[in-house]
Amino acid sequence: MLTAELDALKLAENQLIPLCQSWNYEDWDEFDYDRIKNLNFREIELARHKAGREATSRECLKCPDFLKHVS
Repeated sequence: MLTAELDALKLAENQLIPLCQSWNYEDWDEFDYDRIKNLNFREIELARHKAGREATSRECLKCPDFLKHVS
């Protein structure tokens, strides 16, 4: 591999792998929606957070062959 390719690979490993390993990574922080008073929006936002918590707690994510099963 060329030096530029190795540098790009190292950069991807350092920045993308931590980002993709957890939904709790600081770069996933979102705007504070608590100030929005629209009830419909709040219900959707709360449901979305609940679904996210449920999805990240699933046993299937712990499988080392998860990506093989999905694809």
